[in-house]
Amino acid sequence: LKATDSDFQTEFAVFEKAQMILELDALRELKENARKLDKEVYIASKKTSYNWMKLAASILLLAVVGSLFYTQNTYSNESLYQDNYAAAGDHISDLGSGKTALESAMQFYNLKKYPEAIGAFEEILSTESKNQAARFYLGQSQLLDNKSKTGIVTLQQVTGDYRPEALWHVALAQLQLDKEKATIATLSSIIESNEDQTFVKKAKKLKAKLESPLRKFVF
Repeated sequence: LKATDSDFQTEFAVFEKAQMILELDALRELKENARKLDKEVYIASKKTSYNWMKLAASILLLAVVGSLFYTQNTYSNESLYQDNYAAAGDHISDLGSGKTALESAMQFYNLKKYPEAIGAFEEILSTESKNQAARFYLGQSQLLDNKSKTGIVTLQQVTGDYRPEALWHVALAQLQLDKEKATIATLSSIIESNEDQTFVKKAKKLKAKLESPLRKFVF
């Protein structure tokens, strides 16, 4: 009987050790699974964070590109010129039965026959040097005939009622030639003279855009 008890005790001890080993293995496996889960959660969170960072960077890039595009299309010399330029209208013709030399010259201007208009206005000025309407439209015809520098000089000499509008077109011609300082100086002259509120307002608006800090981002 004692031998049997001894054998039983030995078997029981072996069983306890085996159970302990199984429990330790289960605990190790549980810990390993926990570590794997923690790692997967960490990697997933890192990926999510990275994706959010990429999205934020993309949004920022789009905002910067959009801002530059807006600035380029709002504050560049070409855009400002296109937004403000309009050929001078006909302030002369009255459609009367009698046609003066000035009205005949204006007909060439209205038909966009600028070389002919230039010749006609120059002929008028050769005998009527103080005819400011002829000088004004001569300058306009020269600008429209791609003789910008000559047109600028002609329009700068205009006096009287036509001068504010003449200087406005001088400023736009200078802007088209990328002469920004000259443009601002001409606009300042229009503002300071304060002769025609229509062109004073236009000059102030254009001058403000030319002096805007956003111009630094124009390329």
